[in-house]
Amino acid sequence: MTEWTNPYPELQRALRQAINDGLRRTNGLIDPGDFANCVVPGAQDKAAKMLLRLLLRHPDGRLEWKPELVSEAALLDKLGGSKAVDVRALTRLFEDSRRLANRTSYPSIAPVANKSQLVSRHSFLEPRCSGSTSSSGRPRSSPTTGTTANCATP
Repeated sequence: MTEWTNPYPELQRALRQAINDGLRRTNGLIDPGDFANCVVPGAQDKAAKMLLRLLLRHPDGRLEWKPELVSEAALLDKLGGSKAVDVRALTRLFEDSRRLANRTSYPSIAPVANKSQLVSRHSFLEPRCSGSTSSSGRPRSSPTTGTTANCATP
């Protein structure tokens, strides 16, 4: 006869791993295309180095801000006055992705406790003026009011 082995430790280890994976907080996930939208044309080489300095790659292809980037000030310190990226667009992307990560970390309390963390379901870097059109050729409308925005284009 074979000796009986207790399966409990393996089951407990697998359960702990599943719980830890489910409760893992992220520092804000973004798509590589969103970061590429912040890159100044002609500075792709510097932006690639900037990507390594600011972001970590996930196995699913998304990017996560490095753990030491906990505020906008820390992000600006890491940028160090670089001309490779649009700083305003990158800080907006940072703030929106962090806000989205905070809102989705605890979905059961999100509707009540995280009302200040509302994030648009649209892309972070989508133009906010009516000068842009949708794929059908019509002006984009505001997701909150349903009206088109009227702002001057440079």
